Amino acid sequence: IKKSDKIEKEKAFCTKINAKEVFEDAENETILVQGIIDLYAIDKNNNKYILMFFDGNVGRLKRFKQASYDSAKNNFEVLCFPWQANFIKEYMEDNVTCRILSIDDIEEIFK
Repeated sequence: IKKSDKIEKEKAFCTKINAKEVFEDAENETILVQGIIDLYAIDKNNNKYILMFFDGNVGRLKRFKQASYDSAKNNFEVLCFPWQANFIKEYMEDNVTCRILSIDDIEEIFK
C-alpha cells in the first residue's frame, strides 16, 4: 500500500446502486448509498483493485467478487486479518489474491 501512487484515508463517498444488490426481495429501483472508505490505494502501473475486508462487510465482498468475475484481468486483491483468511479464500475462490495483514501491519500503514 505504501508504494501506491495515491493513498486516501477516511474518504467519503456517495453512489447510486440497484436495491437488489443489497436486498434480495427489493423492487427494481435505485437507492443511494453513502459512507466512508477507511483506506484505499491506487497503483496506476498495476491497476489493482483492493478491498479492505477488516470490517467484515459481506455485502461489499459479494459486490467485489462479482466485479472480479466481470473483469478479464486477474487484478483483484482482498486485505484481511488472519482470522478472516480461510473464509475469504473459500468464498472468493481463485478470482482474487488474499493478503493477510496483522494488527501491527495496519498500525504501521497508518503511521
